[in-house]
Amino acid sequence: VYLDHKRAGGGEIRVLDRSQNSLSTVKTYYSGMPTIVLEGDLLAWMERTGTNMDKVFLYDLRNRENMTAAMLERSVFGQSDVDICESEVVWADADPYAPREQTDQQAVINSLSLLPSTEAKKVQSYAPNTYVHDPKTNGTARVWTDQRSGPAPKLYLSVNEGTPELLAENVTGYDLGSDFVAYCADEVMYVYFWGARGFERQVSLQGEKCIFSGVSNDTVFYYVTGGVSANDIIKFVMVNEIDARSAGPAVPTLNILTTPTPISPAPAPEPGAS
Repeated sequence: VYLDHKRAGGGEIRVLDRSQNSLSTVKTYYSGMPTIVLEGDLLAWMERTGTNMDKVFLYDLRNRENMTAAMLERSVFGQSDVDICESEVVWADADPYAPREQTDQQAVINSLSLLPSTEAKKVQSYAPNTYVHDPKTNGTARVWTDQRSGPAPKLYLSVNEGTPELLAENVTGYDLGSDFVAYCADEVMYVYFWGARGFERQVSLQGEKCIFSGVSNDTVFYYVTGGVSANDIIKFVMVNEIDARSAGPAVPTLNILTTPTPISPAPAPEPGAS
């Protein structure tokens, strides 16, 4: 799944079916660049559809059906991305019970269940008493930051819609695994486990300048910028190998994916050499 974006603005959400070697268009968009998230056969995204309107879309790749899950009119929360997991899709919205003067300080995380049910699905709301931007979910836990933009966004975690826990400040990227949060703060990568494991570990090496990439199958990916070669390096950490008993960075679990080093061509033979 990718965006075929036009330089003049707008574009198309495209899907490449590798099993059929076929390319199809999910939807044409006319403003901005939607952030698409994929879970199984479902796509979800927030899209600006008018001057004052944003919509949360769901698209089923199996039957090619498009559904509008929510509409946000004249709302700053249209700038917040949605997220999806096997059991739900989530997005940020204004807290309907917050005083008007606190609209920029309080928000809710709305969710729509994706589990099979004979009852009509209703949007549920969780109010953490903070501002909410770019919420993430794994069906049990949710994480979010408290700023759309700013110098020091704070990262919060709520498990089973419990009281939010402040995890870190100056956070620039984050996502959820099965029982952990991976995040980058002050260019350093961390993993925080909640519940019975209950510990935090730095997973990048001292002195590395990191950019968060993502989480997949409980493996954390991130970029290390600069360095001796001035080339970016992709590293990944297999989280299930992190030992809670050892202190310091989780160095033994680090793996490296490097861009191929160009092979210098063999020197040309000197004139007259055999």
